[in-house]
Amino acid sequence: MRRTRFIHAAGFRLDSPYSGLRNPSAVVDERLRAAPFEAFRNLQSLCESEAPDFLLIAGGVFNLADRSIRSQLAFRDGLAAIADAGVPVYLVHGPEDPAAAWLPTIRWPEGVHVMGGRPSWYQIVKDGETIALLQGASQQSSALPGPSASDFLAATDSESVTIGLVSQFAPADDAGADPLESLPELHYWAFGPEREGTKLSDPSRRILSAGPAQALSPTETGAFGCYIIETDEAGRARPAFVALDSVRWENVSLDISDLTPEEVAPAARGAVMDALARSDGRDLICRLMLNGDVEALPGNNDGLLDDLRESVLFERPRVWVDRVEDLTNSAADSHGTDRVSPPLLTALHSRYESIVNNGAIGELTEAAPDTHDTDADGNGDPGSASGITRDAYSLAVRRLSPAGDGLS
Repeated sequence: MRRTRFIHAAGFRLDSPYSGLRNPSAVVDERLRAAPFEAFRNLQSLCESEAPDFLLIAGGVFNLADRSIRSQLAFRDGLAAIADAGVPVYLVHGPEDPAAAWLPTIRWPEGVHVMGGRPSWYQIVKDGETIALLQGASQQSSALPGPSASDFLAATDSESVTIGLVSQFAPADDAGADPLESLPELHYWAFGPEREGTKLSDPSRRILSAGPAQALSPTETGAFGCYIIETDEAGRARPAFVALDSVRWENVSLDISDLTPEEVAPAARGAVMDALARSDGRDLICRLMLNGDVEALPGNNDGLLDDLRESVLFERPRVWVDRVEDLTNSAADSHGTDRVSPPLLTALHSRYESIVNNGAIGELTEAAPDTHDTDADGNGDPGSASGITRDAYSLAVRRLSPAGDGLS
């Protein structure tokens, strides 16, 4: 079986909005709006420098609600550049970028192959030799069910690497069965974001998700990108991650238990600069989480945030500190809780912020009256936006396991 080398990418989310920042500057706003397009251009550069046998894209080019003409034309032109560099492209549409959502006037460049709604085998040929067999299926419309695992075909050729390409399956069928269990035994399955695994009974069978290519919220920390896959003579797929992102998001934790008030600001700057050094030359968006065993937080959070932003203003790569959060034991005590470990509070806060910014609680806070009325204890009106978020946070902290091993 011939060795192959290809790239597996997905989840570019071109022209999709970022979320979760408080009052970002105009520079940060412009930078984050451009970041998904930069990630896609980084993929183009990777294809040119690595010269893989082919490129697989498993959907997620844009988000359905945010699709734009600009994103579709930029994607088409980028694929044309990749195909012109001698790298054929095989593309499937997913639930966020179904076939029906694309401009009807889009004409895909020569060398770009878009999979239809039902899987069928493609021969990938290089230098007159079949180097891989590929089958893929696209989601046709957001109103219709997407591809099913049972639609895919078993391999009949044992002389070539066999690959399946799909953005997503439903998590389970009506009977609750995992669709991965009914997949044909191909050498490699290329999925879009959210799903990955390996069948341990068959070490040559690899199932891997790629994407997103660029983080767009504080819940998406760390590096994002694609995979370069190499297969050996037995068809075993060995993936290597390659970062495509141009902006990194991180939550930076700083224990201030043993610091004097005068030492907090320089220590905070040091923690942020350490995170910037770990960002691999990317611009950084971060939140600073203060934790530890202290009587009270020294100074004012807003003042510390202003000083931090000013101190890193001229750093390159750029860094934007979104907020400073007090997760010390004094903050937990102010919510009427027993002392809990700072790492648990950090994890809780990160998860809760995602719910507030992106989920049902966020919708409730927007709908609630934003009153500043206070009760006898100085607390806000429980029916206001601030009251809802405060009470929800308090409830979550109270349910934190006293043993320190997670949420109950």
